[in-house]
Amino acid sequence: MLIFLILQMLNMGGEWEELETEHFHIRYHMEKEREVKRLYNSAEEIRQEILDITGLKYEEKVEVIFASDKDEFFKIQPGGRNIPGWVSGIAYSHLRLIILKPLDGRDIRHNSLKGILSHEYSHIVFGSAMRGRNPPRWLNEGLAMTHAGEGSLLRQGHLTWAMATGRLIPLEKITYFFPVDSNYAQIAYAESFDFISYLRTKYGELRFRNVLSEYIRGKDLNQALLDILGKDLKSLERDWREKLKKRGSTLIIITSSIFIWFLISILFLVSYLIKKKRMKLKKIEWEEEEKEIFYH
Repeated sequence: MLIFLILQMLNMGGEWEELETEHFHIRYHMEKEREVKRLYNSAEEIRQEILDITGLKYEEKVEVIFASDKDEFFKIQPGGRNIPGWVSGIAYSHLRLIILKPLDGRDIRHNSLKGILSHEYSHIVFGSAMRGRNPPRWLNEGLAMTHAGEGSLLRQGHLTWAMATGRLIPLEKITYFFPVDSNYAQIAYAESFDFISYLRTKYGELRFRNVLSEYIRGKDLNQALLDILGKDLKSLERDWREKLKKRGSTLIIITSSIFIWFLISILFLVSYLIKKKRMKLKKIEWEEEEKEIFYH
């Protein structure tokens, strides 16, 4: 079934090249060989990092298809699936399939191919461990972002903006789907990453992994959180939001102080330049007077 589906997808494109490692089969077009070779050289390392972090086992070979451009990326999605335009990669865990889009100028600022492969492979591993159950989207994405090291200042910027404008999204609203709008999607990603990071930092890596282990074994997520962390999801979310508020207040104080010192610095600079210009004019005036004295 998988082979048949992949052949159907590949028939939509031109000539395909292939590279293979122990756990990855990569298909691409020749013009993308340079980018794909870098990915090929780090694929097994990425896999091992994900398995080490999660403590999960996954031995299946994953098909990775690197589209030649944005149009082909959307065209070869299984079953003609529609996906948002801002997506850089997508994983189908039940198919053991990852499809990557070439990065454009904006993508390069936000991601790297290595980071995207790491993110998508995390989905494959976690999805396989869940055995057909659908985890909350915020959990799935938060874990993938953590494993790919995607907690950038830009992500924090999205979160700060959401706090400042009252646009934080309740976790229950991003349990099944993320927003299609790219701005709100970025907020959803930032929240997912930050909430997972909060749990890992507040309660420790070991207890957090125990929550995941119990959840993967079949326990209800809310019950696993209650049993191991001592609080249910709503209480944890409320605590996290309180921490965000404090962080936001601190940020406002810091940025306000920085702004005040910036203004003071500007005033000193302007004052210095004015004084310097006056001294220069005075010097010219003195030189003119000396000339008059000398020639007379």
